[in-house]
Amino acid sequence: MSATTTWDGHAPLRSAAPWLLLVGMMTAAALVLGGGDPAVAVAPVVLAAVCYAACVVPLRTSATTLLFLLLTLDRSSDAEGKWNTRFAILGDLLNSNLDSVIPAAHGVKLSGLEIALFGLLGISMYRRARRINLDVLGQVPTAGAARDAVLLLLAAILVATVNGLATGGSVEAAIWQARPLVLSAALF
Repeated sequence: MSATTTWDGHAPLRSAAPWLLLVGMMTAAALVLGGGDPAVAVAPVVLAAVCYAACVVPLRTSATTLLFLLLTLDRSSDAEGKWNTRFAILGDLLNSNLDSVIPAAHGVKLSGLEIALFGLLGISMYRRARRINLDVLGQVPTAGAARDAVLLLLAAILVATVNGLATGGSVEAAIWQARPLVLSAALF
């Protein structure tokens, strides 16, 4: 294996300078917009590191990490707000709409989990299009019954939503009710 290729046979980034410049500019902007708060200034660096890690590790590792964070991080609404860990803000970012957690994200009705799942879906589609075999090395195929059960769940959610809307239900209520069920299937 040479120094110019990775173990999966694809060439690594030739130069990190443009990426470091972009992260530096994002950090400076976050420092100015955040009023000098160091936690806000570090956020672009952490976000860039997480995105880079998601791009270079197998999707099952990213999905397992995401599921672990989803199950372990508390939210500021847990325990009726009487007690929170320092990581409650991360739980809020993962579970709540971004516009309710970040004032500058006004109108963004997606949670951090949904954005992460869209990102992982994009990475998966890119890898399949480029025939990058990082995700299939050492992977045991998914059981057909489990895959069929998830497809049945998605079909049932669709039928229930269409039935509810056809019988006079509210679109907002349908989204509110179906959203966690679709996210459960997406984590599969």
